[in-house]
Amino acid sequence: MTELKRYWMVVHYETAFEAENEDEAYHDIRMGNTIIENATVVAKELPESSEGTHLKEIINEAKLEARREAAVSILLAQLARKTEDYALRWEGLSKLAPHRQEQIEALSLEQIESLSIDAIAKRFQRNIAFSSMADLECWLDRFSG
Repeated sequence: MTELKRYWMVVHYETAFEAENEDEAYHDIRMGNTIIENATVVAKELPESSEGTHLKEIINEAKLEARREAAVSILLAQLARKTEDYALRWEGLSKLAPHRQEQIEALSLEQIESLSIDAIAKRFQRNIAFSSMADLECWLDRFSG
């Protein structure tokens, strides 16, 4: 029989609902498998013994990774809508050129969040509307690295 291991699981799901009260909002979010289908899930293996380990660091690392993955997912959805390139939403970073994938993967969580805000803003730079993949490339060239 295979030996069982322990894992810390982080499920990150955020959305907004219009509801009459909090109970109704909870009910609506739990309908079907919406949370599971749309959530970011991160698993981190825990050491056999928590003595002398950095359990809190492992948990924080899992939370940060989940936040980062969720931020990239939101960013891709925003870019797909702004650029009308909906393959971005479904293909993810693989839709981009390899060096652009690497640039986005190298961004910090704060930089991803900044890019996400800039992507929905009318203007992220002097007189440049964020509406094409060229604008994404311009942002990455200017702000990453």
